[in-house]
Parts: sequence; structure tokens; C-alpha cells
Amino acid sequence: MILAVCGIWIIVTLALGGYWSREIGWKRASIAAGLRLGWTLPLVLSLFPETISQRIPGTIARQPVHILLDDSASMGAFGVTSKVKGLAGSHLGLIDDVCMSVGCLPKLTRMSELSPDVKKGFSPISQVL
Repeated sequence: MILAVCGIWIIVTLALGGYWSREIGWKRASIAAGLRLGWTLPLVLSLFPETISQRIPGTIARQPVHILLDDSASMGAFGVTSKVKGLAGSHLGLIDDVCMSVGCLPKLTRMSELSPDVKKGFSPISQVL
């Protein structure tokens, strides 16, 4: 769009220079058209400002979002461990991206860090929460 507007602007300026060339001569008309293009260039370009976008958190004090990951031995009983780890990794990446735009801080907590029963194969969610 900016190229179309600038093209029309240049054509109009050159057409005016051609029109005035009959009255004031080609040399003076070309100088006048060049000077006119020069001083009106900032005016035309100010209609299309350059925008720079940068991803910043929405708030200065980022609110934590708590994520509890069940890494107990019971999750590996049916061969689910590799699937869950891959899924958890992809979801955590997605959560990081969303939290960057919203202004939150994902805080990952593994269940094995909170309860020693996890090593025995239990998932003590009621004790952990």
C-alpha cells in the first residue's frame, strides 16, 4: 500500500512539473519538482510509521501458575512414561509461550519432590495438594 501511495505521489508531482514546464521552462520545473518531492517526502512517510513489536510480559510482577507433574512409578506401569514425558514437554513449551504473552510464570513441581510415597509407586495427590 505504501508503494502505491508513493507511486501516485511521485506521478502527481512529475505531472505538475510537466504542466509547469510550459510556463517556467524544463530546467526550473524539474528543479521545483525535485525540491517538492524532497520536502513532502517526510510528510508522506509519516502516514506509514514503522512499527516494531516486542513480546514483553503483561505485568511486572509475574503471577505464578502452578503445574503438578505426576512422575510416580505407577505412571510407568503400562509403558506410559515415554508418552507422558514427551507430552508433558510439549505442553510445558506451549504453557511457556502463553505465559509470556499473558504475564504469568509457570512453576513446575514434580510429585516426587513433595512425597516419598511416589518412589513406592503411589500417586498421593490428596497429600500433595
